Amino acid sequence: MAPNMEVAEPTQDTMTHVQNSHIRDMTSDVLFHIGLQCSTEERQQIIDTFGDVKFFVTGGSAERMTHFAHAIAKELGIATPYGYALNPIGSTSRYTLYKVGPVLVANHGIGMPSISILLHEVTKLLDYAKASNATYIRMGTSGGIGVEPGTVVITSEGVNNKMESVDEVAVLGSTVRRPAICSPEVREEIIAAAEEVGLPYAVGKTLSCNDFYEGQGRLDGAICEYTLEDKMAFLQKCADAGVRNIEMEARGMAGFCHKLNIPLAVVCVTLLNRLNGDQVLSSHETLQGFEKRPAAVLLHYIKSKLNASAMSSSRASRPICFQSHWVASGLRTNVSVSGISDIGGASNSQNQDAFFSFYDPKNAALVVGLFDGHGRDTGRDVAMAAKRYFEAQFMGYSQEDYARLEQDPKVFFQQLFETCHHELKYVLRGLYERSGHIVEEHQPEGFLVRQDARTGVIANVRGGTTATIVVVLNGGQKIYTSNVGDSAALMTALNPVLRATDVKVHGLQNKLLVIEDAEHDDNNRRPSKSELLLLSGNHGPDCATEFVRAREARCNPLDTSIPALRFVYDSSEPRTSRLPIFTMSSKGELHRNPSGDYYKNVRGEWATLVSTPFTALFPDALAFTRSLGDFHMHSYGVCCEPTVMELSLERVVSRDLGFSVPHDWDNQEDHVSDTVNGNDESYLSSNNDHEEQQGEATTFMLVVASDGIWDNWAYRDLWSFLCESHSTKCLQQDSALSGDEDSLPIDAMVSSLMTANLQRARSSFGDQADNMTAVVIMFDLNGA
Repeated sequence: MAPNMEVAEPTQDTMTHVQNSHIRDMTSDVLFHIGLQCSTEERQQIIDTFGDVKFFVTGGSAERMTHFAHAIAKELGIATPYGYALNPIGSTSRYTLYKVGPVLVANHGIGMPSISILLHEVTKLLDYAKASNATYIRMGTSGGIGVEPGTVVITSEGVNNKMESVDEVAVLGSTVRRPAICSPEVREEIIAAAEEVGLPYAVGKTLSCNDFYEGQGRLDGAICEYTLEDKMAFLQKCADAGVRNIEMEARGMAGFCHKLNIPLAVVCVTLLNRLNGDQVLSSHETLQGFEKRPAAVLLHYIKSKLNASAMSSSRASRPICFQSHWVASGLRTNVSVSGISDIGGASNSQNQDAFFSFYDPKNAALVVGLFDGHGRDTGRDVAMAAKRYFEAQFMGYSQEDYARLEQDPKVFFQQLFETCHHELKYVLRGLYERSGHIVEEHQPEGFLVRQDARTGVIANVRGGTTATIVVVLNGGQKIYTSNVGDSAALMTALNPVLRATDVKVHGLQNKLLVIEDAEHDDNNRRPSKSELLLLSGNHGPDCATEFVRAREARCNPLDTSIPALRFVYDSSEPRTSRLPIFTMSSKGELHRNPSGDYYKNVRGEWATLVSTPFTALFPDALAFTRSLGDFHMHSYGVCCEPTVMELSLERVVSRDLGFSVPHDWDNQEDHVSDTVNGNDESYLSSNNDHEEQQGEATTFMLVVASDGIWDNWAYRDLWSFLCESHSTKCLQQDSALSGDEDSLPIDAMVSSLMTANLQRARSSFGDQADNMTAVVIMFDLNGA
């Protein structure tokens, strides 16, 4: 071994970390060159902002990396209301830094000293953010050695001018030598990406020089003290040693990442073959095309990795814990959040569910989003695009944005959902155009039609997702939910303290008293308390309110008393034989036909659909009446308008404890509708076995889940399971506040919930069990 040669110890933990004990006790660390500060007070915000980073991609040019950041945003479907208008983070005087979902992008300037500064500060940032398993990638341009211009070179190791795979760092008068080797696993994955994209590539060593002219053996510098023969002999020596290109950063980056056990890849395109000369002779247009090649490979690689992660089996989100104080009541709440997802039955090829959760301490806002994609070829991409859209929006919100939310929740969420819905049209178009289809927008309806360029087959573009967004302000002082589709949110309490009148439904329209529902509405008006309250709209085809809404959106031209959409019970019979859910009497009264063909879940709810008219050019159907995407179905009356609800836990607990309750809770009667009905005991049911105990606060748990969870539980059975989980030793509050994330009670709860759900799903549905995702928010209340 060479003197002072450092060798990184192998480790199973690939978390990005810092090997510097001196900074562990620092209360503030100024990352000067990227314009960020990591103080103790800002630590949670750093975690929330950068904790999900999985890729750090860097290249020399600020302009090139800005273009790459926008390309990543477009490819992953991360947009702002005005398009893919990303803003740089921190200072931009030296380095331009972008955060695009799980991808951090920055330019590194020219040379190893410049990239070294960036690597130190970004690595510390990700360490403070607790970002795990982040892969570092350098992309850029280079001079080829024995390879043609336009070849994408994937580096195996960086070498110096002596052909040694070491990086040398001058430290306190000594030279520290570190292996400059890239990660074989990442290299193989990027090779696969290059093959799938279909671009020419080569794998080999990269010569990293300290300057552009003499160090690279060029003949066109201001100083040149060697001959053409000397130059050619050296370049041939490089080629014989397996060197495939020359640049100025790979060796330094490889030594740094090898020292910290960070997965690394270097991907650079060649602009010329140095064995043929020093000057770039290709046209400007050709060079622009060359420079896009590393980006194309990396876009494909990153998206494939993220999709593979989304398809993985059971995994929990990073848990979140924080405390809030309600000044008016003097109560304090401890909030903890965690989520988990599973692919479900063996027949599923991918997990089309997606979710996120993050806490914004500056605005005292917790945001949770859950999405259940559908469409065999597009569902996963649509769900992930919607997830990244909403996550990016809320991560960028200010105090003024949350003020807009509180001022008019209906308009706030309606605009968000509508903008996301329209962005998904670009996502769907791009998916099919990249796979060789010609995509056109069918007018005047606005849905997409695709034609396979190879076979000529024409079909409508399908694909969409449910969406449920929960915003918790000040630890539950106000909770806003908004949803389209059947990914429901259920509030549970350990004690019966909830009432239907605790929920405000914003902008509720189309209230309809159906003959068969009169008793249910009477039940909803009763003042009895419950442990359960549904906080999401019923968008099932068996909802009478949705029948009327769809009729108003587009009625049947042959019978204006019914909608163009067909509301039917699902069955194995031909679609023309499916039984309608509703019929109109001669007096214009709406009646529900009593039974369908089969139950869709353990609660005994009939399987139902909305489907296109028999005259539709493209037959289509959905299991719910509202969604994002699904543009063909939307042309017939499906919509993206969310149901928006509001609940104040402070109001609930204050009333239960005998405190004065604020009188600003108007429009309570709006909750009496078919949107949240009483036909299931678990929506709103009193439990007389529990004796009310005034003066004792309770614990609340808000469960947001996809139908892969809800199909396996009666709501009260789920409530019983959560109560039992909460009472076990591993779920006690003291461990929740211990600061040890490995022992958080909320993680144990969601893990046990998924285990139980998998058992139930396999018993009820076997290999056909759906993808399943759940996020649980636990509120533990106590006095000041």
